[in-house]
Amino acid sequence: MSEEALLQIYYFMRLTRAMEDRTRTLFLQGKVVGGVYTAQGHEAATVGAASMLKDGDCIVPQHRDLGMHLVRGTSPRAVMSQWLARGNSPSLGRDNALHKYFNPPDHLQSFYSNTSNPYALYFITETANNPAC
Repeated sequence: MSEEALLQIYYFMRLTRAMEDRTRTLFLQGKVVGGVYTAQGHEAATVGAASMLKDGDCIVPQHRDLGMHLVRGTSPRAVMSQWLARGNSPSLGRDNALHKYFNPPDHLQSFYSNTSNPYALYFITETANNPAC
């Protein structure tokens, strides 16, 4: 693995930790809707796994997989807006923070959330059409 690839992995591990630290603070201030479930101390697992995937590989991240979301292209702005239930979030502020990152227009062929029923149904439909998943 190149030094550049290792630095990229380290960047996403640090970003994941910083975002989860901030989210916990916001939760304690009562600004986050729903619960907060972090992967503190396990950032390398999700970031490392996501870093090894190729374009088109399918993932079904869980609620503690923020690093995977970030590596696969979900913007920190989208994550924070979902955690804070903002109108510009992927769910338009209508879903709780647990279902925070799924954004179908950006990830139609490889990114599925199994924590929200409408998207779980979408996953079932899409996997029938995409044998790689």
